[in-house]
Amino acid sequence: MVKCYHDDLPYPDTVGQEMECWRHKFRTAQMAFFPNIQCTLKIFLTLPVTTCVCERSFSAMRRLKTWLRSTMSTDRLTGLALMHVHQKVKLDRERVLKQWDASGHRRIHRRIHLQ
Repeated sequence: MVKCYHDDLPYPDTVGQEMECWRHKFRTAQMAFFPNIQCTLKIFLTLPVTTCVCERSFSAMRRLKTWLRSTMSTDRLTGLALMHVHQKVKLDRERVLKQWDASGHRRIHRRIHLQ
């Protein structure tokens, strides 16, 4: 990190010592005394580094809405969008079909082909 932001840091040579001081402070301090710092760190750690995941999900939603919009509920559209955005996640198709079968829904617009 220091190599990347060397020109942006006011004192890049002391980053290691500062990190050690902060580590010691967080190990010994009670977080109840620093609720704002704790909340700020949680927010900071959950911020996305880039917006590409958000942009990808909006692009997928726009593509899905084009021809299925009128026949699709919000839950189904959300599910399809998530499946499209996270294509690398492996699904157990047999388990999905069994879950669908147990739900009692019998309406299918297209044939499902299992590979």
